[in-house]
Amino acid sequence: MPGGRRFITAGGVGNENPAISLWDIFAARQLATSRMRSENELERVAVSDKVVAAIEWPGRVHAWDRLTGAPIQHFDDTSAIRLALALDPVKGRLVTLAQEKDGLAYVFDLATGKRTTIPGPGLTTVAYSDRRPYISSAVFDARGRALLRLIRSTNSPSSKLELWRLDPPALQLQLACEDATREIALSPCGDRIAWLVNGSQARIFSKAIEEPDSEWAADLPADDKSDVGVRLAFSQDGTRIVAATGSSIQVFDTKHGGSIGRRVDLPGRVMHIALELDKHGFRAVASLATFQQSVVDVRSGEILETHFFASDRVGDWSVVVADDETSVYSVFDDPNIKHPRVWSWRFNIQLVADAVKAKLQSQ
Repeated sequence: MPGGRRFITAGGVGNENPAISLWDIFAARQLATSRMRSENELERVAVSDKVVAAIEWPGRVHAWDRLTGAPIQHFDDTSAIRLALALDPVKGRLVTLAQEKDGLAYVFDLATGKRTTIPGPGLTTVAYSDRRPYISSAVFDARGRALLRLIRSTNSPSSKLELWRLDPPALQLQLACEDATREIALSPCGDRIAWLVNGSQARIFSKAIEEPDSEWAADLPADDKSDVGVRLAFSQDGTRIVAATGSSIQVFDTKHGGSIGRRVDLPGRVMHIALELDKHGFRAVASLATFQQSVVDVRSGEILETHFFASDRVGDWSVVVADDETSVYSVFDDPNIKHPRVWSWRFNIQLVADAVKAKLQSQ
């Protein structure tokens, strides 16, 4: 590759499971690899310790072995709604939104390959001319046990949040919100929600489900755009939340709303964001509209790593930090590549550790 620092390898066993890998020569480490492919555009990705799952347009669900990339299930059903995906490794299932006529959600069994439906008031995700209510955004908790929906309607309230428990199905919370609400998030254990309001003065709001007086809000830089993305994400332990507006990101304490570190400005508009909290500190992973993914130490504001891809579709729909605290998974889709892919790459842990050490020494 230009600059002589990175090179690409391709290989595999036969034609069933070829791998394409990106390597860093100086660091002697594998930056990115992909064995997981589909015929059409991939839009959401979820990861557990053993499984990687994704939704393919127009609604087909895939699951692969995380270590080998070998397929576990390719569900022939194409009815899954592509707004949200959850992976429950304990029960061995995937959860997606269901079609309007069917109910709240679909459950795909990884062992049997069968699909079941969670009943409830299903809604379309399209703003039809008949003015029926529709889901503008949706997100599950970490294992698909709860569902948060942002609903638009011609009735009052014109925008509202609904939180559903799915096992068994029950509506737990309804909350009116501003029409400029664009992003929503549900904590991994489903006990807290957050939403982001765009505009000349963007704001983040958060509220604990079981605590009526727990709501807080914080100001963010202006953001008038409403393009597709995920710019609000909890850390895996639920104690921090990261918000992105425009090209800047800020991390907050989820309980009190206090800011963690300083606001970080990146070299491009943030399309998707993920947050990891581990012994080395706080890391945010951002997919930018400038064909790159950046890893940021959110306390120091230092950009630790930047990976450039020859496509603006890397992470275009989803980016996830894996539970092992070392790997990032993101959707790769490019019209020049026959089979869209799920790409994974590993953090340079030494860079993270060095940044934290330097920060401590400077204090």
